[in-house]
Amino acid sequence: MKISRNQILRRIRDAGWHFKRHGRRVEIWKRPNNAQRLPLPKCKEYEEPLARVVLTQAGLAHEEIEEFLSATVK
Repeated sequence: MKISRNQILRRIRDAGWHFKRHGRRVEIWKRPNNAQRLPLPKCKEYEEPLARVVLTQAGLAHEEIEEFLSATVK
């Protein structure tokens, strides 16, 4: 099952991360002090295991991840 990059980015933004553009490159940082950077693989769609890893690194709780995946993967 695949999840689109935009859905993942939207959920990460809702979790309090923000995006900084540097030319064509986009970096994802934790607010408010930019002390934490989230590395995100570049692909249009993520397999479910990779989506779990990315969302876990973003600091989402297990229950939130399960809820998100069950809502997006149909």
